[in-house]
Amino acid sequence: MMTQRLLALKTDVNAVLRESGIDMLFASDWAKLEEMAYLLAPFCCQTDTLQTNGLSLSLVLPTLMDLERHLQQQHAAT
Repeated sequence: MMTQRLLALKTDVNAVLRESGIDMLFASDWAKLEEMAYLLAPFCCQTDTLQTNGLSLSLVLPTLMDLERHLQQQHAAT
């Protein structure tokens, strides 16, 4: 969620960096952050689901399989 928040504040972050005299992030850096946020998004959702209560124990294996498939698709796309 932190990378998603950083991406949402991209303009403001660049403005603060510019005012402080610090080098801004390159477009390639922002692209890497976007890729990382996309890659980790399913983990965030599944963590929220699995931490709810004891009944979520039956969801562990399907969740792991979904996350593995997501990572394989991402690997195949690169």
